[in-house]
Amino acid sequence: KRLAGYVGRSMSILGCGYSRSCLYHSSRIEAGIDGMNDWQIGLQEVIDENVAKSLYRNGYAVVANAVSSDFCKLLRTEIEVLHSNEALYPNKTHFVNTSTGTTSYLQKKSIFETDGHNPELLESSKNDIPLLLISKFERDPSLSTLLSLYEPKFSLKRQTIKAQLTKSNGGCFPIHTDSDELVDERKVTAILYLNQEWMPKDGGQLVLYPFPNDTVTIEPREGTLALFSSCHMLHRTLPYTASEKTRYCITQWLSGDVKSNAVEFDALSSNAEDSWRRLFTKSLRGHLTKLMLCEEWIESIIASHNESEDRKFVVNTLNSEVEQIFHKIKVSFPEFTHDCHSALELRQKITTQIPQIRQSQTTLWF
Repeated sequence: KRLAGYVGRSMSILGCGYSRSCLYHSSRIEAGIDGMNDWQIGLQEVIDENVAKSLYRNGYAVVANAVSSDFCKLLRTEIEVLHSNEALYPNKTHFVNTSTGTTSYLQKKSIFETDGHNPELLESSKNDIPLLLISKFERDPSLSTLLSLYEPKFSLKRQTIKAQLTKSNGGCFPIHTDSDELVDERKVTAILYLNQEWMPKDGGQLVLYPFPNDTVTIEPREGTLALFSSCHMLHRTLPYTASEKTRYCITQWLSGDVKSNAVEFDALSSNAEDSWRRLFTKSLRGHLTKLMLCEEWIESIIASHNESEDRKFVVNTLNSEVEQIFHKIKVSFPEFTHDCHSALELRQKITTQIPQIRQSQTTLWF
C-alpha cells in the first residue's frame, strides 16, 4: 500500500482499514544507524503525543517504519542463530484444570521463542552465540520513557522482552489477552515486526478486538511497531502459511503500577439501565466480548493447537463459560433479553445496540 494523507507525522493508508488517529509513520531517512542507537533514535522520531494519546484512548496504536531495515536484519539474524543453536523453546499455552487442580500445556505449532530473563539469554553467549541486541532490549527503557512522557497516566517503569520466530505450517495464537491486573503489572504490549518482503498471502497478521469498536488487522511488515493494552485488548495471530519463509518479531512488555478494578457479574446494579451500561465498561467488557466472539474464539483455539484431550477440555470450558455469561445477562436484563433463547440470539440482539453504545459511552483501556 502506498502512503498518503500526511498531516505532520500522522497519516492514513488507503485501503488498509487503519483509522488516521491510530497509525503513524516515520519520515526519517535511514542512514546507517546500527545497534540500539537505531532503536532509541528511531523511537524519538516516531513516538510522539499523538501516538501515546491514541494508545491510551483507543487501546492501540500502530507505527509504520519505526526502525530501519538494517536494524531489523540484525535482529532477524540473532533470532535465527539462537534457533539454529537450540536456544529457543516451543511456545505453549498454560491452562489450569479447575476440576483437577492440574496445569496442562498446549504446545503451539511451529512457534519458538525465548524470554529476556531466560538464564541462557542473560549470559553473554551460549555455544559462542553473540547476544548483542536481544539482550539489550530487556534493559532498554526508551519506549516506556517516551510513552510515559507524552501520557503520564501510563507511568511505565519496567520492561521485559520475548524474541520469537514462526515457521510455516500454520503456526498461530488463539484469542487472548497478554495479562490480567490480578496477575502482574504489564500494561502495554509492543510488538516489533521484522519480516522482509511480507505478503498478505503469507498470513501471520495480528488481529485486535477493541470491542465494541471494529476489529483491526495489522500486517506484520518489517519495521511495524504495534502497541496495545496488555490487560484489556483481546488479540490473536492468524495462521502463518508462507512456504520457505520465517516470521520474526520482538515483543516488549511495559509494566507499571496497576490497580485492579475487577468487577464480577454479582456486582451489577439492580438498576437495569445502569447495569447495561456497565456491561460495556472495562471491568466487565471481557465477559461480554467472550460471548460475542465465542465462535471465532473456538476456531482460533483449534487452529493454534493440535487435536488432544487438553484442547478439547479448553474448548468445552469456553463453551461452558459462554453459557454462564448468557444466563447471567438474561437474569440481569429480563426486559431486553426476554425473547433471546440462546447465546446466538443474544449476540444478534447486542449487535444491534453497538452503534448506540459507541456514541454514548467512552471505552477505557488502561
